[in-house]
Amino acid sequence: MSKNVKLSLAAIGAQASRLRVSSVLTNRGRDAHAPFRPSYFLFTLSLIHLVYLMTTLTTSAAWEQLPSLPEETGNFASGVIQGDLITLGGIVWKNDTKLWINTIRRYDTAKKSWSEIGKLPHALAYPAFGQTEKGIYFVGGGDGTNANSALYFCEANLPVKKLGQIPQPLLYSGAAIAGNKLFIACGVSDVADIKTLTNSFYAIDLANGKTEALPEFPAGKWILPSISAVGNKLFAFTGASLNPTDNTKVVNSDAAFVYSIAGKTWKPIKAYPLAVRGLASCALDDRHILLGGGYENDFRGDTFIYDTKSDSYFPTVDLPYRGMSNFIKAGEFIYWLGGEDKMKHRSNLCYRIAWKELLKSQYPRSTTPDAAR
Repeated sequence: MSKNVKLSLAAIGAQASRLRVSSVLTNRGRDAHAPFRPSYFLFTLSLIHLVYLMTTLTTSAAWEQLPSLPEETGNFASGVIQGDLITLGGIVWKNDTKLWINTIRRYDTAKKSWSEIGKLPHALAYPAFGQTEKGIYFVGGGDGTNANSALYFCEANLPVKKLGQIPQPLLYSGAAIAGNKLFIACGVSDVADIKTLTNSFYAIDLANGKTEALPEFPAGKWILPSISAVGNKLFAFTGASLNPTDNTKVVNSDAAFVYSIAGKTWKPIKAYPLAVRGLASCALDDRHILLGGGYENDFRGDTFIYDTKSDSYFPTVDLPYRGMSNFIKAGEFIYWLGGEDKMKHRSNLCYRIAWKELLKSQYPRSTTPDAAR
């Protein structure tokens, strides 16, 4: 409840108390034709004011639970094809064993049902990926033994197509599509050796599969940055680097950066409110980026919206469950599904929320951005 609503409730309560006292002292013995008293009129106005505040400064935004995934799965590539959700590959845990899968699943948003629609060429998890109107592009990741360097494309007409190759295999990278290029940053080149992390940064031309090396990631050798594109800029949030006193472990960071695609330059922006890795991100419009989840000392359920114009964060509706997963934007909704919710475990839950409500929840009506109206 907002501060203004609480103050109005307190004022109305005080006004009601005064009216009860006034009624006892002045209305004994009066008949039903007693004259109009302004105090009742003011009380009515206060009630109307409360209703106004509650409808303009609070939100009814809430996550809606949907049918669960057929299997507890996380660390997959995901996106939207013809209005339906698609997941590609991922990790499942069975009998305390980590399994890397090659399953392609579809969630029919109209029928609200899941189905298996195909297989990847090989098992794949932890890829970098991005979405265009044509389909889903994904690169890197691994199969549990080897890291992958191939770029793949998934569209409505399966099977998945191989489009090209990056100079080195990578997993635990961050990626986003801007224009006709997939940008991929950081990661490790050996699935079994965290010490192989890198600060490499590439752009892959989606038309011909050619790769261009770009200025290195400014935070140094890094894993699990979260990257989103807005306009001609890339915004990178949080991640992790090697612990300087124990190179078998990593240290999370709250660092954030913006990359100018035209100028090919990085610069720091305001740090994320938490030092996490595996943060989920999704551009909501041409100004706002939704950020949530990740791992700090435990899995997080916080969400924030980053305003690219003011370089600021504001909190919004918490996730329906804590974890590391992907946001998928499809039409008017943001989806949160599957993912890593505990150590040695993945979730099969699936939720959605109207993304414009997330923006409305933080702005009084007079200042709500046009995109959220």
